[in-house]
Amino acid sequence: MDRRVRRIAALGVTLVLATVMAKSSTVAAAPREADPLERSALLSPRAERAVLLGLARAGKRLVAVGERGVILYSDDNGANWGQAAVPVSVTLTAVLFIDPKRGWAAGHDGVLLSSEDGGATWKRQFDHRDVLGLYRQAADRLAKELGDADPRSRTARRLADELAADRRDRPWLDLAVDDRGRLWLAGAYGQLLRSDDGLRWEAWSSHLGTLDRHLYAVRTRGPEIVIVGEQGLVLRSGDGGDSFATLDLPYEGSLFTAQLGAAGITVAGLRGNVFHSADGGRSFDPLPLPAPVSVVASLPLLDGAILLADQAGGLYRLQGRDLEKSGVSAVGSPAAMVLADDGALVLGGSQGAVRLPGPLMASPSIESKRP
Repeated sequence: MDRRVRRIAALGVTLVLATVMAKSSTVAAAPREADPLERSALLSPRAERAVLLGLARAGKRLVAVGERGVILYSDDNGANWGQAAVPVSVTLTAVLFIDPKRGWAAGHDGVLLSSEDGGATWKRQFDHRDVLGLYRQAADRLAKELGDADPRSRTARRLADELAADRRDRPWLDLAVDDRGRLWLAGAYGQLLRSDDGLRWEAWSSHLGTLDRHLYAVRTRGPEIVIVGEQGLVLRSGDGGDSFATLDLPYEGSLFTAQLGAAGITVAGLRGNVFHSADGGRSFDPLPLPAPVSVVASLPLLDGAILLADQAGGLYRLQGRDLEKSGVSAVGSPAAMVLADDGALVLGGSQGAVRLPGPLMASPSIESKRP
């Protein structure tokens, strides 16, 4: 696994976490020759200590996803966790629920899973072997609608041809739902899919142009969609995803998280770099953390503030342009956050899930993986 993809595995948290994921699992590994796409996740009493990369709310239930196909769920606000039945054992990076029952989890090898029972059981919808077909279908459709000479048609065909020749792991890195109920799935090397119902998916990368950078986070608010990624990439759509513009950010490092709210666009990433735009992305103001530690997760709060988590576990509350430290979490290398139904903060990272009770925020938001 090359350095670039190992960085993806930890959502940019550094190669240390990626190494933990690959070599030091707390869940016993199955034989190396077994295909993780065809091997169910191992049920283990130690699964609670697995590396966790995504968290979501499914009604009052919490759902966490992570290494080797581990999916956990908690019905007591993160105090205790049960392990779900999962048909694959690839690392999962993102999870999203649109109601207490229906949800999706995505990760390496192009895997997308779905659940209809609040995350207790899962089935595979597709993996990398099916994604190529989606890209070819998109190329054929655009060629029929716009003609072979149209720039978007040529881009879609080139993306499909490149995908057919590419043997690299292309993990999915984030899931989002917009105000029309459409699902967005973003990942490595510019991969982007869209679905109107969570069942039928369409390759959407041609709407981004010729892009080969990793897409780490997707956020939506009304018709606005923002995607952030490698090399200071910030993409914005104001028309529900029909078109995207690249925003000019005064920074070229990777961005791992973003939030959209009434106050504007906030993006954050490497070395504690945080930027905020109050004018729809026309300009960005820097709001760096006190220490140059990468910001790896963010969480919107109901009062309009944003909670940021850095690689060392530092927690920061951002309200407008005011940034203050809220504490330090016990989780190693946090990758995701969620507010439980009782208002407690739950973080997932290299040491599993950690619950931080207390008056962090009186009213819970939804989760760090939701817009």
